Amino acid sequence: MSLPCRTILHASGLFPRRLARVPRRTIAAHPLFVLHRGRSAPRTIAPRHKAGFTIVELVLALGLLMVFCAVFVPVLAAITRERRAAAQEQAALQHVANVLEDLTQRGYHELASGPPDVADLPAPVRSLLTEAEQALAIDTVADNPPVLRLTVSLRWRQPGNMWTRPVTLSAWVSAPAGGQP
Repeated sequence: MSLPCRTILHASGLFPRRLARVPRRTIAAHPLFVLHRGRSAPRTIAPRHKAGFTIVELVLALGLLMVFCAVFVPVLAAITRERRAAAQEQAALQHVANVLEDLTQRGYHELASGPPDVADLPAPVRSLLTEAEQALAIDTVADNPPVLRLTVSLRWRQPGNMWTRPVTLSAWVSAPAGGQP
């Protein structure tokens, strides 16, 4: 007596075999094989997918975050220093321009008679510029016609206790024609 042929698949579904005369009980009892008949699909053992993160993934993510912070924090500090330096220089330039404009409007005779009083630094500029020093120089450039050169400069200390390069502006004031004020 012969048994009908059956298709037998390995549990992974990768190795189909055709066996003859194998009793049904023997095949069904074996844990590595599954019977496949007609239209029914073979059973396969699906791998389990675990949700969530492993410790290795968390360590890698934290490592990347630390590298990002190690690069980003110094860059942010440099940007802050540059912005502060630009704001200081802009405030100094604006103050020197205001002083120079005030001096040029006083006239030649007032400036030639002696050094004029120069306005002190306003409070907002003083708060930005540490230990600011302002200097005014009046030089005679020519005698005919008489011309004066006004030079106003301002410097201040940086956080490292070093002096900055002074912000300097110059203007020329000449005597009115015919000697009249």
